[in-house]
Amino acid sequence: PEGSKGIWFDNDFAILTLESPVEITNDISTICLPTESNYDDRKALVTGWGKRKLKAAVVRTISNEECTSIDPRLNKTHVSENMICVKGETGISSKGDSGGALITMSRHGEAYEQIGVVSFRSTSYFRRILPGVNARVTAELDWIKSHMQGDVCESH
Repeated sequence: PEGSKGIWFDNDFAILTLESPVEITNDISTICLPTESNYDDRKALVTGWGKRKLKAAVVRTISNEECTSIDPRLNKTHVSENMICVKGETGISSKGDSGGALITMSRHGEAYEQIGVVSFRSTSYFRRILPGVNARVTAELDWIKSHMQGDVCESH
């Protein structure tokens, strides 16, 4: 999708087209797309490869208003409605994690849903953990669906 002028990493998505289908097994499956409109204040898991090793951190999603109030360097120019912020006690994401998944359990506990794609993070200063900013999947759900092929997860 096209980014908005003046907003960092707005609509920060990419879709990969695989050369051949992936066989779904007990160890390999699809992730569900989001089914809700609001994911504020949810326990989630953020993943990324960082420096050649897959890592994950448990985080909590926060409203964009809370996100920009935690770090005064962020404002609506940096965090748009197309983004979802997270904070964590021990960390959020690190350099090299861009493109990683932000996932949460659906409200009724029937499936995991990918609600974000790691975009950027505020830097820690004075040992304070600052928010991580992710592309909000619900903001581009129609675009994502229009480019998908093959089987998808059904959360209902």
